[in-house]
Amino acid sequence: MKELLETIPNFQRDLFWEGKTIFITGHTGFIGTWLSRYFLAQGARVFGFSNRTFGDREILDEPGFEKQIESYTGDICDVEKISDALIKARPDYIFHAAAQPIVGRAIENPKETLEINAIGTLNLLESVIKTPKVKAIIHLSTFQCYQRSVYGEELTESDRIGIENPYAISKCAAEGFVSYFRKTAFREKGIKATSVRLGSVIGKDDRQRERLMPMIVASLKNDEEIIIHHPRAMRSWIHVMDVVSGLVALAKAMGQNRTDDPIWNMGGCDGLSITVEDIVRKAIGLYGKGKYRLEQSREEHDRADIFKISSKKAMTELGWRPRVSFEEMIAESLDNLTDERIAGALRGLRPK
Repeated sequence: MKELLETIPNFQRDLFWEGKTIFITGHTGFIGTWLSRYFLAQGARVFGFSNRTFGDREILDEPGFEKQIESYTGDICDVEKISDALIKARPDYIFHAAAQPIVGRAIENPKETLEINAIGTLNLLESVIKTPKVKAIIHLSTFQCYQRSVYGEELTESDRIGIENPYAISKCAAEGFVSYFRKTAFREKGIKATSVRLGSVIGKDDRQRERLMPMIVASLKNDEEIIIHHPRAMRSWIHVMDVVSGLVALAKAMGQNRTDDPIWNMGGCDGLSITVEDIVRKAIGLYGKGKYRLEQSREEHDRADIFKISSKKAMTELGWRPRVSFEEMIAESLDNLTDERIAGALRGLRPK
């Protein structure tokens, strides 16, 4: 347990979770892994369901984890497998993190993305109806469900959705299923359900090369030039442990009947919105070497891709606040790269 606690920044014991049963889909992925660590450290009983395709860092291989987490391997599109796992687990709380999360892959294979993200969510929801004891389910969604911020304004939960690519379409469809079940079958059974639109998540153990920070880290590690296609793209960046603390605060509020809202935003520290080029420059500066170049089409050059989401509702109603700064996020992501000279320079920036 000591090794487990040492992996979690700013860990604090919350007796609310001790003895609770937690079910996490996608538990071997980036966010799912950190959720699993957190709840295991809290003394909860944790079940995971994953096909292990999208997360090549396996939580089950980490010291102290393999005997604590009860893991099911299966496809979220296989309704019989997910239903069987839920009935055996009998969870109190469900976190649905399983997804095909990469926009580029969605464009190349929209059908597979729709099946995983939308039909997979539908399968889970239908299975929950047959599962006794469930108090709440949280679906992890995305800022991509919104239309772009035309003038850089912050997007709130009431703003219009904007299905601009197959990934966004699939997640909006998943949100639609959550909303439908929330108002029908779940209401009859007293099960709360919500979708959380997350900003761009950064942190240690993200192994998805298609995402920005893993791409930067891999390029620096291999002494390769970093290629940027959307330098002016602006996102609400958020650290993975701020995501975990927000999801935990929301689940607890749902379990205590303090909220039943259908949609929540969770973005970065103090509305942090930074361009892709700014992140690349900061990473190179902290690492101490590296270079990048821009490769843009005329359309990419002319259009600023801006998504700024407001987390004010979550901060006001849940008492949650993202705490990890921009520099701390970058420093932690570079952690595995650094030699002793660079590590010494970064040590003061890492989240405590």
